[in-house]
Amino acid sequence: MDRLDVERCIVVGGGLLTPRQLSRQLLRQPTQAETQGLTCDNRSVLALCENSGGRLVPFYFANPWLDPKEYRELGPRFAGLKLGPAVHGVPLDSPRTSAYLEVAREHGHPVYLHCLDRDGFRVTDLVRLAERYTGLRLILGHGGISELDYDGVDAIAGYPNLYFETSGAFKHVIQYAADVLGASRILYGSEYPLQSAAAELCKVRELTLSDAEMEAITGGNIRRLLARASS
Repeated sequence: MDRLDVERCIVVGGGLLTPRQLSRQLLRQPTQAETQGLTCDNRSVLALCENSGGRLVPFYFANPWLDPKEYRELGPRFAGLKLGPAVHGVPLDSPRTSAYLEVAREHGHPVYLHCLDRDGFRVTDLVRLAERYTGLRLILGHGGISELDYDGVDAIAGYPNLYFETSGAFKHVIQYAADVLGASRILYGSEYPLQSAAAELCKVRELTLSDAEMEAITGGNIRRLLARASS
């Protein structure tokens, strides 16, 4: 963060699967038995962030196989919600997903999640969530499905509560998203430590943008979302 002149960043727990295990789950639908025990130690993440002097901003990583009781309790101390459909294998249209989205709406939290190329997990399924939860800000992680998801950008274009996060996407797709959605709906993401934060930032800095649009993508937009969550 110091090297890249990053003042604050969002932190979410990880390590529930190794990268190799996760890569296998991206290709198939895991069973409940395989994923229901994959629970993040959100309390430890929260403690670390609260001791960071405000530089680390915690998002709660939900396990949809569990009741959202802990998230409801701790939610006011978190800034947002993370869902990992690729990790837990719970579809976006599942009542288990909806249970967490209802609590996120109570807390005013933005929700970050991934989409996959299978029924119940596609960007079109995320769009249906945006239609149901118009008051929720939903963030499409990693530029959609694969690094070249122009169709995903087009699918979310008409839904102002849907945002596009840049990590993993090709530079050209990020430029397309900025042109179609407007810079106000683009969020820089690093995907650190699986990816180089500097490499992801380099892609954004290569875009054809005004200084104001660049500032919005690299900080202003997420600050605005977080400010709404805390108001």
